[in-house]
Amino acid sequence: MVEDMRIVILFALLTLAFITELFACDCAGPVSPCSAAGNAAAAFTGTVLSIASPVSDSLHATHAMPTKPVPLRLVRLRVGSVLHGIADGQGEIEVGTGRGGGDCGYLFEVGREYVVYAVWNRDGWLETSICSGTRPLSDAATDLAYFRAMKHAPNRGSLRVHTWSKEAIANGNLTIALERNGTRLMTASVDKRGVASFPSLPPGTYLVHAEQDGDQPDDPTVEVRPKACNAVSFPRSPRITGTVVTSSGAPAANIELQALAVDDAVDSSANTNGDGRFELRLSQPGSYILGVNLTHSATFGTPYPRWYYPGTPDPAAATKVTLSGLREVQSARLILPGRLAERTISGVVLNPDGSPNGDADVRFLVDGSIQAGSSGGAGRFSVALLSGTRYRVHAIWKGRNGQPTTSAEPVDIEPGTDPVSLTMRLTRPGDSYQDEILGPKRSGQ
Repeated sequence: MVEDMRIVILFALLTLAFITELFACDCAGPVSPCSAAGNAAAAFTGTVLSIASPVSDSLHATHAMPTKPVPLRLVRLRVGSVLHGIADGQGEIEVGTGRGGGDCGYLFEVGREYVVYAVWNRDGWLETSICSGTRPLSDAATDLAYFRAMKHAPNRGSLRVHTWSKEAIANGNLTIALERNGTRLMTASVDKRGVASFPSLPPGTYLVHAEQDGDQPDDPTVEVRPKACNAVSFPRSPRITGTVVTSSGAPAANIELQALAVDDAVDSSANTNGDGRFELRLSQPGSYILGVNLTHSATFGTPYPRWYYPGTPDPAAATKVTLSGLREVQSARLILPGRLAERTISGVVLNPDGSPNGDADVRFLVDGSIQAGSSGGAGRFSVALLSGTRYRVHAIWKGRNGQPTTSAEPVDIEPGTDPVSLTMRLTRPGDSYQDEILGPKRSGQ
């Protein structure tokens, strides 16, 4: 009975592992033969001659062992029809793949014919997967019809550039340019769907630009394959770049800068580099206000009051930065105010009988997050905090030798510059911080 139970448990575990691995591979969905060929470095039909695992099999027993890492499974095929990527007259080829399941490997069978779409992997092998469009020839009528239709077609490919600039699409005034080997070759206007189409291109690598906003570092490149359909996404992110300087004009390094959309909740943030420079990438064109600590209180990383570009505490006086969707980069220079001064918060944590409790945790919260903590000997604590910030202070003792957790009543400290001295008595059952964050019922679980 015990042995039967072990077998059942083992079977269940193996089944769970198989299901977990199976669902770990997630493909984007079926693609047309034209698109599958566009994503592939080689597209051809072939018959499987042998399948080997380089760890245990001897596919290379009659060949020199490869000097580069080998895929989990290496499939040798006799080449049939070729769309592109295989040299004329090449009779056989090796294609790597995974073992199947979570690694997306394709499960070939010896003796069976397939249409294969493969890419070059980083180890220098052609590789295919269940997501590539590879399939048995018996299930590939559409692919075979495409191969036949393209047999005598010109050795050219097509490209569709998908853009996301709503304003430019609506106005119909966005033009996409293609560059190759440093030369601008051709342009196409974006249609109402946001697509620029190039129906006939020589194979090769192209750099994609938007004519209206110049050449940018993140302009995409795309490899156009012969007799295939290629597509590239051109999600030009509106950007605001610039510098943040201190009141003395020095670069302000590692300062968090924020952008808030005027008419939406969309926001973005980025830290300045060592020269005080920043780049904010936004999700869409529109009008934005910039500043520091716009959505939260000051932190030790950005120890300044809430401050708006170009240099004001008044949101009504802030200068709006507007991105139209055409020229997608704007520049801004923010001058910070003086740093917030530090103030000392000190005190003592007492047991209910008035004796000091040296094991209590004292936590200083800003906007619900712990900004600082303190645990001092003899129940005393002292921390330096920012003067212009509101704090909420918790003192918690976790209990010892079966004694229950107790807390002091939380204390709010308003913004100011004067030192503060607190006396916090552990008279409240439970963990006041967890009660506040999670709620009394959940914190007690």
